[in-house]
Amino acid sequence: MLSSCFLFLTLTYPVSAFYPTKFRANLASRPGISHEQITENAFNFAAQLLFPQAMQASREAYGASLSKDMLEARTQISRACALADRDHDEDGWHYDGGNGAEGREVLKGLKEDVVEALVSDDIFRAREALGEVLHVVQDVIGYG
Repeated sequence: MLSSCFLFLTLTYPVSAFYPTKFRANLASRPGISHEQITENAFNFAAQLLFPQAMQASREAYGASLSKDMLEARTQISRACALADRDHDEDGWHYDGGNGAEGREVLKGLKEDVVEALVSDDIFRAREALGEVLHVVQDVIGYG
């Protein structure tokens, strides 16, 4: 359910240019948004939609909507999304209008990575793979 919310939000988020990180987006001379920021925005929205009571309790107790664990998850997912630009230069990872088949193969492999990581209780790898999935989907939607 959470991954479906991320994908929906990624698909509907208007952008004019992508940068890997918020820092790089701020340095750019033309407007745009980073993979990192899109993912953080989607995470925040999905958390509010799926866990409103937990977020309210966290706000009341700590003055912040996201708990420490939720912030850690958001950071891991958004970092993996941003780092896909640095770590992967294969065609399927970056949509350029002509690599749909390669992109589908990358997404298929990443989906298997997420499922395998969850089955083996490797939450860090599951979050990392989800971030990488979001990177590819953001590229496809943003530039397609």
